[in-house]
Formats: sequence, C-alpha cells, structure tokens
Amino acid sequence: MTIPYSPIVPPPNGGLPLVLQGWFLRLADVVNLVLGGKLNATIERVSLTPNVAGTAIIDARISPTSVILFMPLTAAAAGELGAGTMYVSSQTAGSAMVTHTNSGSTLRDFRVLIVA
Repeated sequence: MTIPYSPIVPPPNGGLPLVLQGWFLRLADVVNLVLGGKLNATIERVSLTPNVAGTAIIDARISPTSVILFMPLTAAAAGELGAGTMYVSSQTAGSAMVTHTNSGSTLRDFRVLIVA
C-alpha cells in the first residue's frame, strides 16, 4: 500500500540571500527524504559473533536511550530472535552490547534499526 505525502516545495529564489537559498533547498531535500521514509537509521548488516555470548555494535547514532530493533536476514537469525535469547543488555553513547546464545553459527545476520 502506498501512502501519499505532500513534498516540501523549496521557497522561491527571489528576495533571499544566496546563502539562505542554498540552505533552504538542502532543508527541503532532507525533509522530503524523511517524508519518503529515508531516515538514515539502519545498519545494513550485523552478524552475531560465533562462539561467544555477546556482540558489540559500534555506531555513532546509538545513544543511551536509543531503541534498537533487529530484522533477521537468515533462518539462523530468525531462530535466535524467535527463541527469545537475544537482547540489548547495555548501551552507551556510540555502542550497544547484544547478549545472545553462545553458538558456533556464522549465519546469524540482522539488519538493525536505531531510533533516537
């Protein structure tokens, strides 16, 4: 299902200093990307470290209050998430620790969403 949205139209060029014109054009581009769902809030692939019970995720967008969500990319990752044995055990500015089962599997890959 497609949900339409009204894009932000940049202000007319007349009457604004050139510095502000460029800034408003960039602002309109960023707002339109956000309205289109492009939030720049994902990590493309995180693989759980095999043979240990935890994996560190390092990313400057992580804060102590971020919500971190996982989307499994493999059957092994879906099994890990579905078993309820994987969770974010701690997080600070720039990093989070994910606790999980100690498994030799190298196929537990996730896409990660970081919000806030």
